[in-house]
Amino acid sequence: MTVFVNKVTGNSGSFDVRTVTDFDEPSVTAATAPSIVALAQSQIALALTDKNTFKTIDVTGVVQLALSLSSPVLPLEIAANSIDGLNAKFDSKENGARSHPPQLEITLGATSATITDGSVGNADLANDAVTSAKILDGTITGADVADRSLRNDDIDFSTGPLSVNTAVGDSALLHNTIGDENTAVGDSALSGNMQGSRNTALGSAALAANTDAADNTAVGWHALSFSTLGASNTAVGSGALAELDGGSNNVAVGKAALNSVTTGSDNVALGTNALRDCCICPRGQELPFERLKSMGTAHGGGEQMRLYRCRQFKDCPVRWQCSRDANGRPVSIGRFHGPLARQREKRRTAETQAVLRRRKQIVEAPYGFIKEALGFRRFTVAGLEQVRVQWSLICTAFNLRKLLPHWRNRKLVFA
Repeated sequence: MTVFVNKVTGNSGSFDVRTVTDFDEPSVTAATAPSIVALAQSQIALALTDKNTFKTIDVTGVVQLALSLSSPVLPLEIAANSIDGLNAKFDSKENGARSHPPQLEITLGATSATITDGSVGNADLANDAVTSAKILDGTITGADVADRSLRNDDIDFSTGPLSVNTAVGDSALLHNTIGDENTAVGDSALSGNMQGSRNTALGSAALAANTDAADNTAVGWHALSFSTLGASNTAVGSGALAELDGGSNNVAVGKAALNSVTTGSDNVALGTNALRDCCICPRGQELPFERLKSMGTAHGGGEQMRLYRCRQFKDCPVRWQCSRDANGRPVSIGRFHGPLARQREKRRTAETQAVLRRRKQIVEAPYGFIKEALGFRRFTVAGLEQVRVQWSLICTAFNLRKLLPHWRNRKLVFA
């Protein structure tokens, strides 16, 4: 029997597994609790480090006892050992949001006396329900199973549930039940998967919490490790999309890319720490998000800014060169930070600087001369047509002033 340890608080301890009398699950209460029949397993150790892991308990004796009874029903009870003071919580089947329900795995075997002549026939089966014709193409014979082993050549891996799953690594695809076409390589990769199909997990704990979702690809340590129901996600890089739970159609490439997103969908993040809600200083330290703040404007209201603040400033060797703020260097980022950063980067090139120098010569100088030298700062007439006439007179005056030096030097020729 396998159970998932959801929480362990207080001290480490142990618990017992006991058989109890039969009971009606919907109506059972504390007053009608079933009676203890026998002790199945005692003092099963449980440490604080067992949190979020699976615990396997051998209950073979209880199952064999139940099968020998006329009514093979023998409920099990898990109870903390009162001596240790253990305080733990196990996942149950009632928790449908994020749960790993207890599972009981039973393997039925036969004695070696059943196969003695190198063949398996109807006489060896309890109800004559299985014949060699029903086993692929009749290639599995007694000679193939006499030594309790099956050869891959004797089994068709191309059809049926669990037919094309690949698991390499301790606990990889450990709890898979009907999921198909999954590939899990690495310690605990896809270990919680039960029904999800067409998932690919390469790396320790990659997609470890996935239960039912399909079409996910996770490559890297803890990539998509907390995702349970999100589908069609692609995470490449250590910790990429590590905290995603229910979001779908996300693409994250790079170490820790999108690792703070929990339920978002349709995001694309390329690069180390991409779409991670923090700033990185030149020394490589993270400035986590602190709060939203409003920046006032001359017209009232304000723009919402995201404030990030350094938390490691006390031990920073360049603290006072970086900031005089007693609470650590603050960084404010607005919604136009991306376009502004791209424009600043663009203006650093020599080609862009040459274009910007032409702008002030071609566009800014005439307007500046008209306003400062000619003193024209506002129109003195009303109506669009009269404004056009006045502006034409201003432009004519400006152009005549530009032509006057050429006329005096006899360089101006009228056609």
